[in-house]
Amino acid sequence: MRSWHYGLAICGLLLAACGGTATPASSPAAPASAPASSAAGSKPAASASGAAPAAAGAASRTASSAGTSAAAGGTAAGSAAAASGSSSAAAGAAASGGAAADTPIKIGVLQDLTGFAANNGKDWKDGWDMYWANNPNTVAGRPIQSVVADVAGQPDVALTKAKQLVENDKVDVITGFGFSIECFAVAPYIRQMQMPTLVTGNCAAIHLLTDPKYASPYLMRLGNNPGTGTTLAGYMYDQGARNAIAFTGDNSGYQESVDANSTAFVSKGGNVVQELHPPVGTTDYGPYFSQFDPKADSVFLFIPGLDGLRFGQTYQNYLQPGKYKIFDLAGGPTNEPDQLKTKILGMQTIVRYDQGLTNPLNQAFVKAWAAKFPGRIPNYGVASGYVGAQYIVAALAKVNGNTQDKQAFLDALYNTTLDQTIMGPVHLDKTHDLVSDAYVEKAVAAGTGEVKLEVQQTLKDIGDGSGLTQAQLDKIPFGTLKGKWVGMTAAQLAAMTK
Repeated sequence: MRSWHYGLAICGLLLAACGGTATPASSPAAPASAPASSAAGSKPAASASGAAPAAAGAASRTASSAGTSAAAGGTAAGSAAAASGSSSAAAGAAASGGAAADTPIKIGVLQDLTGFAANNGKDWKDGWDMYWANNPNTVAGRPIQSVVADVAGQPDVALTKAKQLVENDKVDVITGFGFSIECFAVAPYIRQMQMPTLVTGNCAAIHLLTDPKYASPYLMRLGNNPGTGTTLAGYMYDQGARNAIAFTGDNSGYQESVDANSTAFVSKGGNVVQELHPPVGTTDYGPYFSQFDPKADSVFLFIPGLDGLRFGQTYQNYLQPGKYKIFDLAGGPTNEPDQLKTKILGMQTIVRYDQGLTNPLNQAFVKAWAAKFPGRIPNYGVASGYVGAQYIVAALAKVNGNTQDKQAFLDALYNTTLDQTIMGPVHLDKTHDLVSDAYVEKAVAAGTGEVKLEVQQTLKDIGDGSGLTQAQLDKIPFGTLKGKWVGMTAAQLAAMTK
């Protein structure tokens, strides 16, 4: 059965790549209001001096039909009703725990489609939409519907929209997210309402799934986790970095990440010689570049979204090329090679997806993507949206579309393993956190004025990657160590965890 679905997925993507489309069972509903960042398939750009797009006060929401399959997806011709063995409305109703066969399964999406992270949010959303456009839209005879809420990177908006999705739209599961601060805001409500929630975007806070303030059986993470950054920090050290500048946006979620990554770097013997934390939404990084410590040999960078784009547009104007090795955690300048081109030459990053992966699913996906978005490189954000949809569909198929049996659906989300995705194999660990391969990449020249991200190292089965026991994690106050890393030694860090 798995190979059958795998073949359907490839066929659907190849059809899209050749200009065809899989015919959905029903047409998507028109958006209630189109987000400013979602037009025309191109992502928002920003100038170094330009203001960030205004965060929409009332986040737009879109209800749309969505294609699905049990494992890797497929064409609409291989309908999910046939895949599930449902041959009548009555059989569909029985399979879905009494719900009518045509009662939609609603997936609530919280994502940043406007504001300072609109480019990252659009990547995720375009990947999400790409999955549904090329795969069936039913499980056990029930149509799947996405209800999309723009939260604009604002935690209070995320909570408000989560409440609307749960209480007004009656969604069956929530997914998406762009920042840890959004997850922090929504997690207690998720626990209160017992709402299955699978983070498929970016909430990489180290304590998200273990801190009693946020953790619950209803919260899972298939997106970036601490293993991404801590692995990059170890790689920095292995590449000769010894004296690093920690350069991150100034909010609590970013600080958790810099604390986790600094822990990994210092534990190996590295030194943090300077911390710089510009406000989120900074439009001019020149004053910060002028403060760079000349004793540093490297920079650990975490400024995703439009902030990262602005950093990339201007840093070569201020800093001597090659003076500092730049290691970009996630969603920063290296996320925009098609816009920044040679301005990111030499930067390195770590991602959970590389467009050059040779598995057949990814090769078909890249062709389909290029046909739809010429000249735009699919990145991890795109892949996380696409694979997130695939994973939810696989979990729904495990329970024959029955979301009313919440524990069974949760168990399916916990225990789904996808051996074949465009990212490679993915599954959740015992804390319900992502385990997948990761790829260290470097921006290298690729012809006149062009750049490509070239894989330097492939790392297998990367999980949370902290390397610390839970008891040790509990003793390090991640998210509160701003300004305390300069001069921190491995011995001091070890003493903190005893």
